[in-house]
Formats: sequence, structure tokens, C-alpha cells
Amino acid sequence: MDEVESDILNTEAEDYEIDDGMVRVVTPKEAFMATKGFLQDKGYKIEESDLQFLPTTTIDLDDTTYEKLERLIEMLEEDDDTDIVRHNAA
Repeated sequence: MDEVESDILNTEAEDYEIDDGMVRVVTPKEAFMATKGFLQDKGYKIEESDLQFLPTTTIDLDDTTYEKLERLIEMLEEDDDTDIVRHNAA
């Protein structure tokens, strides 16, 4: 795993995690394609890659409020006019 970490550190990765032989790498969107290409050139198999909006800050909710948020998200996701629901609750 030292080689994997070394290769990731040679990219513009902001964060990464290694778990059970799988690696998740987070980069700024501007570095996404370069990082992906670099890792592919190094021989890593990319099983999935996509751009996601990740919150820069999160908020903690109490259990009751979190349950309400989950119900709201479910309702929004069931609506045919809704494509994606994003939030920053932790």
C-alpha cells in the first residue's frame, strides 16, 4: 500500500482513503481528469469515477431533525421533477 499512497501523493488529491483493497481519491474538479489519467497510466484499474458536489462544511442534526430531513429527501427523490438532492447534514 505504500506505493499506492506514494502515487496518490504525486497527484493533486485533496483526500483519499484505502479500505479493503479499494481506494477512494478526492480531487478538486480541475484536477479530476489529470489525476484519473495519472493513476490509469500507473496501471490502476478505475472501477468508477465521477464528479460529485461535496460540502465544505457540514452541520450536525439531532435525531428528530435528521429523521425529518430523511423523510424530506425521500419525498423529493420520489418527485419526477427532481434529479438530485444534496445536503450538508452530517
